[in-house]
Amino acid sequence: MFSENDKQAALADEKFIAEILNIRRRPAEEKKWWEAPHITSALTAVLTVAVTTFATYYMQARLKSREYELARQDLRLNQARDAMITVYDLIATLLKGTEDRTKIASGQYDALSDTVLSGIVDETNRIDARWRRERETAEATCTLAIIGKRSRSG
Repeated sequence: MFSENDKQAALADEKFIAEILNIRRRPAEEKKWWEAPHITSALTAVLTVAVTTFATYYMQARLKSREYELARQDLRLNQARDAMITVYDLIATLLKGTEDRTKIASGQYDALSDTVLSGIVDETNRIDARWRRERETAEATCTLAIIGKRSRSG
């Protein structure tokens, strides 16, 4: 027969085994829904797709915004450059005409024939006419380019 200690140990072992069997027989509804393997993997996949899609959209929107801003800045710089080239061209021709007039007035072109001298006078008159015709437009274009640059940088 068993001693009292052996009986107590057997009862404790039996109780332990009964608890393990109860845990194993526990119905599936007692588990939390998010602990189910098929739900966890599906939920992870859906969240991964959603986060990846959102991140991709956000990055594309930011890149498109930057690309648009760079295109606008390039257009502004080209406009300012074109305005400056126009002004420099007008000033250069005006200086050439002024130089020719100074040489005519100082007598440096006296050795030239009347037809050549008349051609130089006609050219300086065309230069002056072009200057009068285009100076307001060139000045306005340069002013707008400078104001536009200041307003964007400030």
